[in-house]
Amino acid sequence: MRTLALLLLFLPAQEPGRISLDRNGTIEEAMQALSSASGASIRVTSEVDAKAFPVQVRDARFFEALDAVCRAHGQARYLDAPKGPDEGSLEIRPGAWIEYPSCYEAEYKVIVSELAGFTSATATSNERWGRVFLAVFGPPWVRVRDDEGAKAQWTLDEALDANGVDLKIPPRDPDPIQRVDMVYHSTYWKANVVSRAFRLKPFDPDRGLRSLKGSAQFFVTNSKEITLPLAEGKTVETPVGTLTVDAVREPEQTPQGTLQRVAISLKPSKGIKTLRDALDGRFRCEGKDFENRVYTLTLPREGLSFEAVIRRAAAPPPAIRLIVRDGIRYVRVPFSFKDVRF
Repeated sequence: MRTLALLLLFLPAQEPGRISLDRNGTIEEAMQALSSASGASIRVTSEVDAKAFPVQVRDARFFEALDAVCRAHGQARYLDAPKGPDEGSLEIRPGAWIEYPSCYEAEYKVIVSELAGFTSATATSNERWGRVFLAVFGPPWVRVRDDEGAKAQWTLDEALDANGVDLKIPPRDPDPIQRVDMVYHSTYWKANVVSRAFRLKPFDPDRGLRSLKGSAQFFVTNSKEITLPLAEGKTVETPVGTLTVDAVREPEQTPQGTLQRVAISLKPSKGIKTLRDALDGRFRCEGKDFENRVYTLTLPREGLSFEAVIRRAAAPPPAIRLIVRDGIRYVRVPFSFKDVRF
């Protein structure tokens, strides 16, 4: 087995650096190397083939290196439509690698997930139009936001068909009134992703697009996965304050199986007012018995105490993993594609 060569160049804080990998080994080993180089939390599920394979990538951004590893393996991926990559910690699952037209900007990845053409015939009119579907993926260490009050703003600067004809719709041209095209986001719209579908003038999706340029602007917050040992009185310092395990309740027997409740509180750092400001509403448990399980937190609108409820637990896990968030900023991610085809 060749020795692992890693090169990490330190760049500004919001771009964790460039990564080089040149190795032959298992995907678990490759992801450990990528995690060490980027600081990202990455898990490989036990169902992914542990075969040895070569991978080589030089001076790459995080998603470029991640894609190179999954592509070289061939049966590993982190996308499962409509779900994009996870926030806080990225999970590698079994499945054939899917190649999308992609561009990489700083720590973000932009894909074209689909090209589509629509035809409508009604008693009042006949119409034709096209759509291009885009998605921006965020890395595990940030949460991209596209929710109420923080909607992403998209700009389409250029869209040319295979012959170089301009496909952009005039700004004041209304959408077709026919209800045959109700989709306004990409295939990927869950998890750590912002997406958009642009209406275009009619074009041939089989021939694709010669050029596609624009940008997406949205809010992001820093995101980090924290391991909290399930021992009463245990505390963990996090970017959002001190998390404390107040109580580990006695297991409850229910018709659905054993129920384990854990009482947790947060002593917040400055600027954090509610649990919903500081925590994601999901958590995972440590231990092989809990692999692939994601639990939901019910976070109160007021107060700084909450319960983690673990269902179907034969025994309490040694620890749970929570995602904490802090800081907020506005970013612009440009994209530029050439020869977009499937």
